[in-house]
Amino acid sequence: ERLAARGVAFKFGVPCARLDPQLPTVIATGAPAAARLLAIDAPEVAAALARVQMLPLATATVFFRPSLDDTHGFGVLFPRESGMDALGVLFNTDIFPGRATCRSETWIYGSTRTTADVVFLSRDRVLADRERVTSRRDEPLDVVMTSWPEAVPCYDTAITHAEPALARLPAT
Repeated sequence: ERLAARGVAFKFGVPCARLDPQLPTVIATGAPAAARLLAIDAPEVAAALARVQMLPLATATVFFRPSLDDTHGFGVLFPRESGMDALGVLFNTDIFPGRATCRSETWIYGSTRTTADVVFLSRDRVLADRERVTSRRDEPLDVVMTSWPEAVPCYDTAITHAEPALARLPAT
């Protein structure tokens, strides 16, 4: 609202094939989409961004009846060496008090390979991970699964090569 009051325009759900180089613009997309938008006006930056590999993520938000034995806090990150399939879990009802009357957890799964790799997520996989953490097998009230084929950038040398290229973006 504050930005709109200062004359900033927002457009949502409108396809954009090219940016207007005369308008100051913030690009809030992943690297592949940013590369396509910058291809004509900033080809060097576009080429650097196109090399950034995006990795897929999948989440399962699982709802349970609350238990006195529930783990509480923000969540947990699991190192690969832990033997967990999940990358981590967020304890939504602890992070956002009053959000739900039941226990809500979001389990996060990913791949260290390319977007061509699909994160296969199943209810059993999530419940098996949860059982490793809680030492019990609770029946969920509901499970909502979501996947993003290009969720996060792979932090490899392509990122370090893209950063200097960003400094060469056109001034306008």
